[in-house]
Amino acid sequence: MSFHIKTRSQDIQADVRMKIIMLSTVLCIALIVKFGHAQEIQFLVQNFSEFWRFAWEYPACEIRQCGNHGVREFSQCFLLSVNLSGSCRATQSSLYDYRGLAMNAVDGNLNSNYMKASCTSTQSDMNPWWRADLRRSRGIHSIRITNRRDCCSQRLNGAEIRIGDSLDNNGNNNPKCATIKSAGHSETFECGGMQGRYVNILIPGRREYLTLCEVEIFGTQEGGVDCL
Repeated sequence: MSFHIKTRSQDIQADVRMKIIMLSTVLCIALIVKFGHAQEIQFLVQNFSEFWRFAWEYPACEIRQCGNHGVREFSQCFLLSVNLSGSCRATQSSLYDYRGLAMNAVDGNLNSNYMKASCTSTQSDMNPWWRADLRRSRGIHSIRITNRRDCCSQRLNGAEIRIGDSLDNNGNNNPKCATIKSAGHSETFECGGMQGRYVNILIPGRREYLTLCEVEIFGTQEGGVDCL
């Protein structure tokens, strides 16, 4: 016979998760009530259990207004615009040392001190790049990048974010979402629902070390409505 002992840490994690779920649900309802019509609010009430289920499954979603679409599309987009990074594969142009693995950018750890082994790093490559493989094409709404803070944050200046389905030139020829003009600690870049399986971050035109401490890719899960 085996027994499962619930630790205080697990209790705290469960409590934090529940608070996030409640906040996500309340915010979603508030936005729908504000932007929706009477029949759309009725739809929300009738389908509240679905809202709760999605909030439980995807608590780390982004809050966004999906144009002028009805509340049905808005609610699905809101709750299904989730961080896709956790299920992706990652690779990069080279490896600086054992601390700088490509997967460190999608490990869920926002620590921005390279010595803590939660950031990536290439060698000083010409046109260094990092790539996430989302396993299938997705609608990408935004990407949040956490930069290194213990030193050298300026290295990321001029980096490009590219999204698409091609692996030509290691994926670096795909359409561009944004350019990082002046890298800070953490910044979100809107990609407007660009479609793609691969998300690349590259520094074009110079020899540089590419270091990323976290890359959060927010997009539409399977079955969701891409309403951007």
